[in-house]
Amino acid sequence: IRSYRLGSNTTIEQADNGMIYPRTLHFESNQKSKLSSVYLTVPLLLEFQIPVKHYANRFYVSGGLIANKRLSTHTKIKYRRDDQKEKLKIPGSYSIPEYKFSATVRMGYRRINVFASYDLVPLFKNDKGPVLYPYTVGIYLLGF
Repeated sequence: IRSYRLGSNTTIEQADNGMIYPRTLHFESNQKSKLSSVYLTVPLLLEFQIPVKHYANRFYVSGGLIANKRLSTHTKIKYRRDDQKEKLKIPGSYSIPEYKFSATVRMGYRRINVFASYDLVPLFKNDKGPVLYPYTVGIYLLGF
């Protein structure tokens, strides 16, 4: 799942021609807006481990490509109306490509791991929205 937070008073709409436009929201209070996509992900990574035969104290570095197939996309807006929490979820393609590819690098020692990935395909289709190349940087504290 990839989620992108939008400005508190902004969401996006897709016109009939596929163009993406910002839309200003006018709810009472506590507005939250995001765009989310669910992907099927297939990583192709090459990994080096040091030392090779000592699993408990190994250091590793891996890198490669990740192929993604978009399964669904929606916008979600959370707001309050008359002191009640409301949620508006609108499915659509939002001119997001069906397939995307990312370059990734990962490294870690024991249970401390860091990763970074950079999309090689823009977030929106060509000439349908702003040209944005999402990236992700993070840390996870898990061992396998």
